[in-house]
Amino acid sequence: MKDKNGNPQTDLMGKKWWIDDFLRQNFDFIRPRVSHKIPHRRSDMFIIVDGPVGSGKTTLSFQCARYFDPTFCLERVVFSVDDFLRVLIAAEPGQAVVFDEAIIVNSRSALTDFNKKVIIAMTQIRSKGLYIFFNIPSVFDLDRNLVLNRCHLLLHCYQDRFGDRGKFCVFDHEKMKMLYLKGKKLYTYAFPKANFVAKFTEFFYLHRTNYENKKQREIAAQATGKKSDRYKIRFLKLFKWMNKNWKQELLMEERCNIISEIVGDMTSMGLSELLYVKKEGEEDTEPKKVIDIDKPSHRRIYSMGSAPFKPKKYDDSEKISSE
Repeated sequence: MKDKNGNPQTDLMGKKWWIDDFLRQNFDFIRPRVSHKIPHRRSDMFIIVDGPVGSGKTTLSFQCARYFDPTFCLERVVFSVDDFLRVLIAAEPGQAVVFDEAIIVNSRSALTDFNKKVIIAMTQIRSKGLYIFFNIPSVFDLDRNLVLNRCHLLLHCYQDRFGDRGKFCVFDHEKMKMLYLKGKKLYTYAFPKANFVAKFTEFFYLHRTNYENKKQREIAAQATGKKSDRYKIRFLKLFKWMNKNWKQELLMEERCNIISEIVGDMTSMGLSELLYVKKEGEEDTEPKKVIDIDKPSHRRIYSMGSAPFKPKKYDDSEKISSE
């Protein structure tokens, strides 16, 4: 490929940009049907790029996105379903969006939730005349409805030996449907045969350092968000349970101190901010009362289950008043 001046385009590493001739012919056939002048005749182009780790999925998808959309940039590379939906809504007709590392999950339940969100996102955008690329490890991990009814093209990157890059095969819609139905059981790409086999260069269209920094930030944010959400649910359940068992009221500070000592994962101040986030200008209307917790119902909290704390000791001489 050449730039405006007629010189071969290269990246920062000096790698040239080149696209297979037969693949380019297919892209030229697709482009006018996606970016149609009449809005109601536009259709989105949904392309899946899959393959093993290190086979060049991101490199290939960026090259194809750049061929369709000269304005393609890092802002339209997303790593989460929420960002994917946000970028799709804001994108203009004829632009390309790349959902990189589309499946960062490690359980079947999380994979099911991912497929549901993607189907909802694809349904909401309808036809905007966009070029959408999915970079995933395997097409067989996607939902059946998404592959059979929404996807138009599959680019499968493969490796003849470890560390090999730059090779891919193309499946059209009909062959991709047959591949998904026949090969899902064994995760094999042997049948049916691909429409054609092609090669691609190591030309990386975007700035590699900026891309890697954004990728690591997004993955870390997703992992931290899931962990913090899990802890929030855990703390809220614990707090509600203890309030239900504590029939008598304590100062809020004392409650947070006791819970933080029991759990040990959060300070009392952090727990208080998590549970009681007040709006600006809102005054504290909760009455502060101090009562004695030396009652059997309250004492039982310290000895239930296998909590990682020592039960509170009481003097034998201390008399417990009956309720």
